[in-house]
Amino acid sequence: MYKILLFSFALFTFLSCKDQHNTVLKNTTKTNYFINGQAFDKEQETILLILLENKQLVIKDSTRIQQNKFNFSGTISYPHKALLQLKNHESSFTFILDKDSCQIELNTLQMQSSSISNSAINDELKVIRKQSEEIYRKIDYLFPQLQKARMENDYMKLEEINIKINNIIIENQEFLYHYIHQNFDQYLSGLLLNDLWLSTEKDSIKLQNLAKRLSPNVQKTLSFTIH
Repeated sequence: MYKILLFSFALFTFLSCKDQHNTVLKNTTKTNYFINGQAFDKEQETILLILLENKQLVIKDSTRIQQNKFNFSGTISYPHKALLQLKNHESSFTFILDKDSCQIELNTLQMQSSSISNSAINDELKVIRKQSEEIYRKIDYLFPQLQKARMENDYMKLEEINIKINNIIIENQEFLYHYIHQNFDQYLSGLLLNDLWLSTEKDSIKLQNLAKRLSPNVQKTLSFTIH
């Protein structure tokens, strides 16, 4: 019943833009990332590596699954939100593409159940996501009360519950603000700021102030302009 602000990140952006892929970008410089992947039941199918760049989905590369394996290698200047998607399929696996060598086990039947390992930034994201989910889990306990209030047209109770839900959302935002404040030199902070910027209930001034304090390299990951 709720949407987590993290790398659900822009997951809604990925899915809503799935038919707007641009031309494949070719790598022309030294390789600094490598993906070693496994995928079963989709032999010889084409898999796409897609990046989110300036709010646009760009096909970075493509390859075929052979003997249940696939590989990607290339160059990026800084970490990107990315997804793996089978060609002509809608579902995808989202992750952060970093300058490292990672392993991905792709669940082709349920893509979001896929896993990534040997990637520090994705491991850190898992920790943050888990804590964020624990905060949002508080909303689950309010759901039966919400249903009851709706059935009884109890507007005062509905308003009370909505205030509690809003406070939980604010609690999660404050949790993310705190992480960013403690990690101005981490690329993940820039990517999280992008997610918060997409929120309909964002504090633009606070986000701008945090963005200004990011290291110059991390600021390159931002999808919004610093004023």
